[in-house]
Order: sequence, then C-alpha cells, then structure tokens
Amino acid sequence: MSSHSAAMQGLTKAELDMISSIPDIVTDEVDESNFLRRSGRTVKQRAAPIVETASEREPTSGAPVTPKSSRKATGKKIAAANSTARKAHQEENAVSDALLTTLNTDDVDMEGSGEIDGAHDANFVPDHPSSDHAASGQIILTPLADKPLVSPPFSDDALPSSKKRKFVDTSSDNDSSRKRSTPAKAKPFKAKPTRNKELKPRDRRPLSHGTPLVWAEGRQAICETLDYYRAYQSGGYTSDGVGYGFLLDKDVGERSYMDEEVVITRIGGGVAKNEDGHMEQAVDQSADNIRVITWAYNMKNKAPVVLIVGASNDQCPSQIPHRYCVMGYFQVTNMWAEQANGKTVFKLRFEKIYLDEKSWWAVEGSPPPPQERAFGTKATRLYCTNCQQPSSQVFQQGWMCLNEKCATFWSMNGVLAPKQLTYNAAFLQERTKWPENLKMPYPLKPQPLEPDTGDDAGFAVSRVCWKGMACPRCGRCNSRVHWDAWRCETGGCGFVHQIKQSILSPRAVFGYHELEYTGHALPKEWWCSSSVVAREYELLGDWRKNTFDIIPGNLVTHFCSNSVINKKPHGPDQLFRQLQATDIGLQRYALTNSSLAGPVLTKHFTTNFGMPYKYVAEQETTSLSEAPRFILNALHRLTWAGEQTVKDGSFRKFNEVLTLGYFEKQAIGYHDDGEKELGPTIATLSLGSKATMTLRMKGTYYWGISKAGVYDARAPVLPGCYQEQQRRDLNAKYGTISPEAFDREKEAVYMHLKRRSLNTPVLVKIHLYHGDMVIMHGAEMQKYYEHAIEPENKLRFALTGRYIRPELIDPEQHWKGDYTPDPELIYNGDLPPASSPAHGGNALAPDGRASSADDVAPTPGGDASPLHEN
Repeated sequence: MSSHSAAMQGLTKAELDMISSIPDIVTDEVDESNFLRRSGRTVKQRAAPIVETASEREPTSGAPVTPKSSRKATGKKIAAANSTARKAHQEENAVSDALLTTLNTDDVDMEGSGEIDGAHDANFVPDHPSSDHAASGQIILTPLADKPLVSPPFSDDALPSSKKRKFVDTSSDNDSSRKRSTPAKAKPFKAKPTRNKELKPRDRRPLSHGTPLVWAEGRQAICETLDYYRAYQSGGYTSDGVGYGFLLDKDVGERSYMDEEVVITRIGGGVAKNEDGHMEQAVDQSADNIRVITWAYNMKNKAPVVLIVGASNDQCPSQIPHRYCVMGYFQVTNMWAEQANGKTVFKLRFEKIYLDEKSWWAVEGSPPPPQERAFGTKATRLYCTNCQQPSSQVFQQGWMCLNEKCATFWSMNGVLAPKQLTYNAAFLQERTKWPENLKMPYPLKPQPLEPDTGDDAGFAVSRVCWKGMACPRCGRCNSRVHWDAWRCETGGCGFVHQIKQSILSPRAVFGYHELEYTGHALPKEWWCSSSVVAREYELLGDWRKNTFDIIPGNLVTHFCSNSVINKKPHGPDQLFRQLQATDIGLQRYALTNSSLAGPVLTKHFTTNFGMPYKYVAEQETTSLSEAPRFILNALHRLTWAGEQTVKDGSFRKFNEVLTLGYFEKQAIGYHDDGEKELGPTIATLSLGSKATMTLRMKGTYYWGISKAGVYDARAPVLPGCYQEQQRRDLNAKYGTISPEAFDREKEAVYMHLKRRSLNTPVLVKIHLYHGDMVIMHGAEMQKYYEHAIEPENKLRFALTGRYIRPELIDPEQHWKGDYTPDPELIYNGDLPPASSPAHGGNALAPDGRASSADDVAPTPGGDASPLHEN
C-alpha cells in the first residue's frame, strides 16, 4: 500500500469523494476506463450517438455539490490527508516536477473596449458530471473550484542564439565575391522571461493521438509565418470582412467547449476586468457588430477558418504539445446570441471540415472517427412566436429564442435562462458536409521560398523575405532571426534556408526617380514646429548643415550629403556595398519586456561593435579592435559630425557603433536613447533607402499628465507643449493658493481635453537620404523627447555612434571600446586639410571626385567595393 493510500484510511466515502474533487490533490487510484476528459464533457470511451426529439428531453439538474456543513465536519481529516498526500506525491514525482514551466498572459484584444481580451475567466470551468450525465452525453458547466491552468513543458530551443563573430579582414583589391567574416564560437542568448512568472502545474490530461502539422513556441513566430493568422492580440484574425484564423487560448467566455471535431467559443471583444481582476463581458454585442458581420459572412459563404489551440486552453481533451498548435480547417456552422454577465455576447460553433481524418488532439487510444455520418440529423429548430426568427435548441434545458433583439430573448417559458446550462447532445453531434468541389484556399503549412527566387534585384530584402518560415522538417514556425538565412530553432533539427541575395547599388535602392543632388541639398528636406528654432544653414565643403534648437542646450543637426560625397572612395556608396557583401552578424534580438508569449523580436536587424550597449534588446558586442575596417571608417565619419556639432569642448569621442539593417517595411518606432550609460551625443549615418525621422515630446511632458493621470505642478513646462502658457500661469500659483482652488483652475486648463492621447505632435521631421548624418545632442534630449525612423524602400542601414561611459560598464568589458585610431581612417569631412582644424594633418581622405564607385582604386581607408552589382 502506498503512503498516499495509507493517508486515505479512516475517511468515509463522502470524505474521499470530496478530496478527489479538490484539484490540487492527486490520487494514484483513478479508474482510467471511466476517467472523463479534462473538458468534463465526454467520456474517454465514445458514447453512441443519441438522437432525441423535443418531447424525449427533460431538464437536468446541476452537478451534485457537497454541502458546506459536511465540508466543515471533515475539514481536519481532509487537511491531514492533503498534507500527507502532497508530501508523498512530491517524493513520487520529483522527476516530473522538473517539467514545470512559465506561461505568459497573452491573447489580448485591443478592439471593442480596448481592454485585455482572452484571459481565463475564473467564473466558470467544467466540473466532473455525474455518471448519468456522462451516459446521456450532456455537458455540465459549473462554477470554478480554484482550478489552475495547466501547460505542457516548453523547450528552451524556442529562444534565438546570438551570432557573435570575430572578424577577419579578407578584403582584396579586386574581390567581387560575397565576403564572410570568420565567426567566433557563438554564445547562447536567452530572452528574459516576460510577465506572469509563476510556475504552472503539470498538465494531467491524457496524451494526444498525434502531433500538429504546424506549431510555434511564440505568438510573433506564428503571426510572422502564417498568412491566415496575423492577430498579435485578438483571438480572431479577420481582414476586409473575412475571417481567416481563430486562436483558442485563454477564453473569457462562459460555456466554451472543445472536442475532437466541434469547438464553441465567443466571438471576442468588449471585455474588461471586474473588481476581482477577472475578465468578463462588459459591453453588449449586436448583430451589426463588425465581428458578428464578418463571421456571419464566413458561415454564409463557406469560407474556411483555420483554428489554432494555445497551451493555456483548458478545454482541449488532450495535452497540447507546444505553445501554439494549428488544429486544421474548420467551418462556421452556427452563430447565436447569449447572455454573459448580464451582457449580450455572440457565440460561434466551428466544425472540422475533414471528418474522415482523426484529429491529432484526440485522446491517445480513442476510437477512430465513424465511417458513416448522419449529415441530415439536426437538433430541434423552432421559430419564435414573438419575432418569427428561427433558433436551434442549443441547450439541453430547453429551447429558447436566441435573437438578441427579441423581447423573449434568453428566456424559457417566460423565465430568465438559468446560469448553469448544458449543451444539447443533438446540437453537438450535428455534422455539416463540406462541398466536395470546394478546395481550401491556402495550405496549412506554407513552403519556404525557392532558393533561386531572389534573382530579381532587391527581392531578397523585400517584405516577403523577413516573414517567418514553417520548417519543412519539424513543422515549427520560426521568425527570421538572422540577416543571411532562416534557421529552425528546434534543437536537433538544423534546417537552414537561404535565397540568392544580390548586391544592390544605392541608386537602385533609393530610386532612379529621386533627384540626386550634385550640389548642396535643398532646404525642403526638413520641417519643424514653431516652438523649435531653426538656425541658419552652414556649408562645410559639399555638406549642408541644418541645426534645430529644441530647448536651450539640446539640439538636432542634420548633415545633408550629395552624390559628390557619396561617390568618393570609402564614402557612403562603398560603405553600403560593403555592408551587403560582408556578414557582420546582423540579427533580430528578443525584446527584454513583452506581454506576448514566447520571444518577441525587434523589427530590424542589429549588431554592435565596441562597448556593450543595451537598448530595447540585450545583445552581444564585438570589440572595436575586431571590427571590420569599414565599420571604423563609419565611426570616424560620425565622430567628425559630432565634433562639428558640439564645439564647446564637451564632446567625447564615440566608443561604440550600433549597426541596424532594415528590410522592406521594417522600421523602429518611437523610442529614446536615454540609457544611463550613454553620453549626451548620438550620431547616425544613414545608408540606402530614404527614411523619415520624426522627433516628438514624450506624452507625460506634452500633456503635463502622467499615464496614471497625475498632474505634477513641479514638472517642467516645455516649449510647444499642450496649453503651455496656461500651465505656466497655473504652476506659478502652486503653493500660493489652496489645493481646492488649484484643482479648480487645473480643471479649467484641461476642460477641453477629453482623454490623454498616446500620440503627441511632431516637432521636427527630417528626410534622411543616402549618406546623410543626423546628430542629437543634449543632456535632456532623451529625457523629454523621443524619435522614430521609417524607411521608405527595400534596404537601409543605419550606423549609430555613441559614447558609453566606462565607469558604468563592467571593467572586464572596457577593452571592447579601446582601439588605436588608424590615421588613414580619420575623416575630415572631405575638406582640404587646411580647413579641417579638428584633425589637421592626420586626415588622408582624398578630396577628388570619382566618376563611379566601381572604377575607384582601393585605398587603406576601407575594403574594396564589389565589381558586379544590380
């Protein structure tokens, strides 16, 4: 006899039944032959189909509940048994306990109310029905008994690895081939866990019959890979009035259901947190809701929907092997309105299309699907005598009108429908035949691009080439992490996919229709608000320098290049080609803070040289002494621009270069570079396609109100902010009048502000062309302001120089920012030596013009450019 069984002795049958109903008590004496699926709706052995008429059905009572008095009488015995059982269970399952994992809260819905949608509803979970209910095929839904969500173990293979490289300069005078730097041993990179770090219990559901054809360990990976599901936050993915995919993860709807062939779920939207922190329906839905209209279109026009089940779904009858698993093609067969939390909500019934194939999520060892189907057998369907609209009998308790506009909606015989309802077995067993000649519009598992697809110039950096990849070997959805190829992240798989990449000329990228300046750039390439002071332009050789004073001591400077500067040896044209021809380890890194499940990667590729720099994502860094010479060439150009901007002696030479690469449609949204380790000056060299840089004030300072809605009278009132003069006058009265009077005047200032918007007006807009440089300088620039970059075409690189304060960095990392400048690489702005006091005689850059970068003889200033390009 086990220690657990010994602990059970001395208890009555009722007490033992009560213990078995407590979810965190594990018994080892469960009769598997009668064990119900975790969904609580069907037994493991398939029951024979039941065909009933309305007269044969009788309302059923709810599942038996143990009286409170009985619980009190046996509480001490149960507590003692619980303690002993837990201790024994921990000893017997020490190995399996290591499989516990961390889950994330995801599946949020920003439509409707704008609140989180998809969190688990703690009000209802399925309870174990009595044997009578199980035999009749009825489904009992009862209130929650503190049952935890469960999940299978996840693999660390879902996390990307860095590609730290030690570079070897392999350039030659006439080498036109694609050069690769010799990589050092890669150091594994793991993203920090995101929110909700509590451990989840092991999944005790039975194993599944099979494995999914397509799966993913992260939300972003599945959205970037599958065209039929791109919803990063909501459960359903729709576009142009058609539904394509539906994720079943954390369902906030009451009475959700799943078996091998049928899924019932809420449409989604209109939920909010209640006082207890649980998600519940907060807004009524109606037939004219856009979601309702969309899914009604799918039902009417036989548009298939791909269902995806998430590991947090507790309705699936078997264990879910991965974070997200594609279930297959389904059709919408029914849609009706219900009441949930006193609100109207619409429900969907999905039915599997290919019924002859056994579902992979079916319980292991369960019977195969029946060969014959009664497609004509349907549940009772009656017309309402009040609204004359038909409704199926969805619930076992009886028929009711499910038209939300009817006066008799959600009532049985004039009485409001009970909260505890059972699905009608005949309704669940309905099957709808899919038209034999109607083919699926797209495959469940997309194939990788053909290797030779990239023959066309620019295709290899187009939008389609940074989509994810469904691995042909293991079926895993992988985001494109690395610049040079797709790599499957599954341990032991090793699948790598590449397509041909051509070296593009700058002209091919920024467009032949664009005006190419041979003289100084025109002043139309920028705009600023009235609160920003635009200085008179300066000319430095062929450079045009525009400076914008944001606030005193904080400025933005734009160095406008032209074709004369760009075509010179080791200039922007050659740098652009070298970045394409050399593998410098560009990759997308995982964000350090995200609410989505799984790693969430940046929307651009990066690699870092010099001192370690951590911005929105952690990444490895390569020392400047190991960097390719063309990276150091760019660093010296940025240093020159910084020296021409900051002339008060405070400029510190950059000791770090962050290189960003953008494919088509990639960008970096509003952010600041306000890390404490950074100096006050940041410089960026833009190469390739045109980009638009915008600068705006952060919301807290523009509105004068924090995200929490707090007004701080001591916060600075910046030029160009909301109600600038009124707030200055108001703040001058702070402390001189009563708090009540101050609040009244504050309300008068904000009387026309309905809500605090996330967006604030643009202060400066600059168009960055190939070869341009932009400098941001000032101790308060990154504190009060933020900027964004939006490229316009297929390929762009941005090299950003910063000064990282060594005193705030691990001393063991300082050597990475140290190097001995090569006088041949020092840049003087392409000015004659006499007009470059900053560098004097050290500047060896030629000031002659080259008719074409292709016929320039290589010099020690950098690698030779390729001879052949598109």
